[in-house]
Amino acid sequence: MISEEFRFRQFAESTAGKELHDVIYLAEQEALQAWRQAHPSKGLSSAERERSLGYQQKLLGLIAYLRHGVVPADSDQKHEALLQSIRQATATDSLMAG
Repeated sequence: MISEEFRFRQFAESTAGKELHDVIYLAEQEALQAWRQAHPSKGLSSAERERSLGYQQKLLGLIAYLRHGVVPADSDQKHEALLQSIRQATATDSLMAG
């Protein structure tokens, strides 16, 4: 996992310089790992399980935003700005590579 502490900003920072399809792939893999970590057999506390599931939801929101431009309904301004910065960075990188 990219962020063992379930921190979306840490994941976002790790995507710097990556192409759009790579960011989507990484977000899908990270969301799957977060979902797996939330399973009761993994021994996480209730609070950690909630953070894991919240992290998963943010990653799924990022995927939807990158694919369709749809901002998750539960996003605050700070989260929305982070989504936009990721999308702009990947769009710029993808255009420059092509």
